[in-house]
Amino acid sequence: VESAVLGKQAAEKGYADRAARLAALSELKMPMDDVMAKLAAAGVGLRPDFVDFVEQSAVRRMRLCCLSRGLKPILRQLLRDEGLGHVEVLAHDMYVDRDKGHAWCVSFRDESSTGHDKAESVRRALHGTAKGGVVLVGRLACDFAPVKAGHVHCLFAPADSPLAQIAHDAGVKHRPFEGFAHLQQVLFEAPRQAWS
Repeated sequence: VESAVLGKQAAEKGYADRAARLAALSELKMPMDDVMAKLAAAGVGLRPDFVDFVEQSAVRRMRLCCLSRGLKPILRQLLRDEGLGHVEVLAHDMYVDRDKGHAWCVSFRDESSTGHDKAESVRRALHGTAKGGVVLVGRLACDFAPVKAGHVHCLFAPADSPLAQIAHDAGVKHRPFEGFAHLQQVLFEAPRQAWS
């Protein structure tokens, strides 16, 4: 998303530098409709196998959260466009201030180095809920925080991803993520013991 909106170089710099990311996002002046049109033109959208996975999760009454360093309104719009507005999104808040020329006002979730301590988000999301297994699908280094905090029962990560490397280095058992169709088979069709 941010590569399409900010440009690849600014997006990459922002991934490693919280202040640079916030500055770049705060300089944007663009109505949300224009943002979504720009993303569509860049081919940004949800994968069909992800849409099917979300629908099957709902049928099975499995709670699904989108845990992201992205911007909540954009992620929610991408989900709504596919009829998935019910999906819970834990991401950065933002709004577009029309009175200031459609300036983006971005608020990171917390004061952590990435602006989103995913371990804390998962802890809060689980507070007061029924016990059950937590499956995390990720690829970035920041996705390891909930695993390290002990909130995750089963981890999926693409074989060549930073998350897979960190999990391997930490001796954390994980499964290769081969796409949402494969994940659907493993989680919905295999016995629950297969999660571990």
